[in-house]
Amino acid sequence: MQYHIPQERLSAYIDGELVPEEMEATRRHLNQCQECMSVVESYQAVGSSVRALLDSLYVPEGIEATVLQRLEMMSGSRQTRHLFEVYLAGMAVAFFGMMLLIISPIGRFVRVVFRLLAAMLHGLLMMSSVLQLVWIVGVGAFMFVVLGISLVGIRRMLHSIQKEAVL
Repeated sequence: MQYHIPQERLSAYIDGELVPEEMEATRRHLNQCQECMSVVESYQAVGSSVRALLDSLYVPEGIEATVLQRLEMMSGSRQTRHLFEVYLAGMAVAFFGMMLLIISPIGRFVRVVFRLLAAMLHGLLMMSSVLQLVWIVGVGAFMFVVLGISLVGIRRMLHSIQKEAVL
């Protein structure tokens, strides 16, 4: 029974990836072994067919730039979607964390503190009637300003992420 060269080594021989000593040893073996030589010839025929097929294909000009541009656009939408998913996951964790906190023994303490703060706020609101509602209008205006700044910041952040994705 004759030794046969593994197919990986025959493929490396065809591609010229062997060191000179291995190339020479493989060449000598191929001169003596018709079965290995037929494998090499079939590999070479497949390679020639693939090269001929590739040469016959028409590739429009500018296709590389178009493909890269579309890949960048897809990447940007993935980043935005990923940011949204992270935001939703954070909100879900915060919600369930609050629920667990309320149910736990520590939650009783939190409820007491919350009721204390609510009573203080109620007292301040009652004082506002004495101050002729000036205080409430000021606090309301301040809250709208903070909300507006937050929304503008979120919009800018999302805008910059989209710009980075396009670049």
